[in-house]
Amino acid sequence: MSDTPETPRADEPEQRQMLLPALPGYRPLDSAELELIAEIKAHEQSALQLLAKVRAFLGGQLDMASPPDKARIADAEPMRWHAIARTDMQQAYMALVRSVAQPQTVTEARYG
Repeated sequence: MSDTPETPRADEPEQRQMLLPALPGYRPLDSAELELIAEIKAHEQSALQLLAKVRAFLGGQLDMASPPDKARIADAEPMRWHAIARTDMQQAYMALVRSVAQPQTVTEARYG
């Protein structure tokens, strides 16, 4: 009989080792959850790079446009739509992280 405690098996959800101390409003996350959040954040970086590429394209398009095209571009508001896309993407990635991290809601924190 050994005095050393048995290491939990990572493949058993009820025994997965919890990592890092809990942040206020958040439960401790296990290694699988942290890995999934890291994957989401990596994907977010790829999306931000695509947004930067589109923004550069739009800037070049406007610089090289003829006067009639400049009017068309102004009416289409591509930079406004780019900003909306950026905001929506940020919100989507934040929602994905929250879906994994499952933080307490304000109501739970106040009345839980």
